[in-house]
Order: sequence, then structure tokens, then C-alpha cells
Amino acid sequence: MIRAIVIGSLVVFTLGSVVAYRLYNKPHRSVEKESPYASMSAYELFSAFETNEAEANIRYLDKVIEVDGTVSEILSNQDGESVLLLKTGDPLFGISCTIKGGIANVKPGMPVTVKGICTGYLSDVVLTDGLLVGN
Repeated sequence: MIRAIVIGSLVVFTLGSVVAYRLYNKPHRSVEKESPYASMSAYELFSAFETNEAEANIRYLDKVIEVDGTVSEILSNQDGESVLLLKTGDPLFGISCTIKGGIANVKPGMPVTVKGICTGYLSDVVLTDGLLVGN
């Protein structure tokens, strides 16, 4: 009886370890290779979340979105990545786009198109793993 419990526990532990290892080492999504689910202006995306966050989450959350807008600010996050804040018509909040790679020629006031994964609404609408498209 004890032998069966020990063997069963080892089998469960081994299977759990294999699953955990595969999930941890799963390849990340490539925004560059994915076609956008939607293309819109920064104002339209922000308005969708501001008007009805639940519906916007259903439509845009965890999807690749292409957003056109004007850069209001350029920041850096705790990982040293560049973050572009796009204007939305709201004086306090905008679209926060974490950019992978360089943004050497981008300056506040410039129009840009950013493609990234929408991760939700936290005062700003957040796009991660972004890249500049055609700039």
C-alpha cells in the first residue's frame, strides 16, 4: 500500500515538473509576426475603454492592436525599456506603449503608429511588446 502511494506521488511530481518546465520555457508571442486584430487611433481605443471597459476588455484584451497617435511623452520603465505615451484627448491619461527596440528618432509631438499587445486599462490603456510601424 505504501509502495503504491510513493510510486503514485513520484509519477504526479514528475508530470507536474514537466508541465511547469514547459510552461516556464514557452516561447513568447512575436508582435512582429502577428497581424493586428484591429487598427485604430489612440483616441478611439481610449474611448472604447473609457466608455465601457468590460466590453473593450472582451474585444481587445490580449490581442495585437495597431494604434495611430501623437507622442505626448517618452519615459523609461523599471526594465529600462522605452515607453511612449500617446495623446487621447484626455489631459491626464493616454495610451502607454512599451516599445521593444530603439526609438532614436521619436520625439514628443511626432505622429507614430505602434503595434503591441493590449493588456488592459489602468488609467492609461496599456500596450506591451510594442514596435514602431512605418516610422
